Amino acid sequence: MMTPYEKAGFDEKSLFRSLVDYGDVQKLDIVWLLEDDGSGAPDFTNNKCCMEHSFRLSEIQELARDEDGYYIWEGDEQPVPDDWFVEVKLDTGSLSRSSASNYGWAISDSDDARNITAFRVVSTGAVHNPEPSTKTKEKFSWNETVPEIPYTGNGLEFGTLEPTNRKAEEFLHQAAELMAERGKEYDKPTGERSMGQSVNAFNAITGRDLSEAEGWLLMSLVKRVRQYSTPSYHKDSAEDAVAYAALEAEALESAAAKCDYPDCNCPYDMGADNKCLRGLNTDHLRKGVR
Repeated sequence: MMTPYEKAGFDEKSLFRSLVDYGDVQKLDIVWLLEDDGSGAPDFTNNKCCMEHSFRLSEIQELARDEDGYYIWEGDEQPVPDDWFVEVKLDTGSLSRSSASNYGWAISDSDDARNITAFRVVSTGAVHNPEPSTKTKEKFSWNETVPEIPYTGNGLEFGTLEPTNRKAEEFLHQAAELMAERGKEYDKPTGERSMGQSVNAFNAITGRDLSEAEGWLLMSLVKRVRQYSTPSYHKDSAEDAVAYAALEAEALESAAAKCDYPDCNCPYDMGADNKCLRGLNTDHLRKGVR
């Protein structure tokens, strides 16, 4: 059964402008689908966001297209993630294809500039970048001056959301990178550690006693419900679930390492034997035991 998003004629390569201010997304910012949960308000994100936002389809508008189906471009910040493959029309009349980060998206007035006038998304990640069709090559002057990105996929056709057969350790590595990246976005060198403050606020409002580990467990369950709500594989939900599981384990161990000795700051007051330097580990000194 098609979702409302699919019924509207959109797919994972469709791009939109937000018609409303929503969190860190401002009106007219470019957004794209993060996860189609089958509802009338699927999750979207963009290059400015570190989290998903649910937009009703009436709150977004697809970018204008030219007669060839390319999105018309008049210059701005890079519209899609670095690793998305795009095909661009240049003001020289030629086409070029590479990753989004290989292009200058601003409009330049210099004589030797090759400004982008339109573009389309070829694939939404590091997957196969096939040769353009003969029809495309015949219609446009094909530009081979921009280097191709080395193929790092697994032979799948471009533009799909299929898994790339990663191993467990690769998911762990990706989860670590995600936590570090989100830590930088929030200016926290230790990585993503927002749950402690979140559960403290929740407990203050509700009078409950949710722990930090339980908060991470809840986030993990949200991602797992999303993963299994539809038959298709959701890459972001799978990666986030791994990260949340690690953060939950960290919170559990940290809580177990603390003691209730007065003025204790464990685990930072622990000695090499994992005993509190201000508490039990110094009792024998106060009693005169050597």
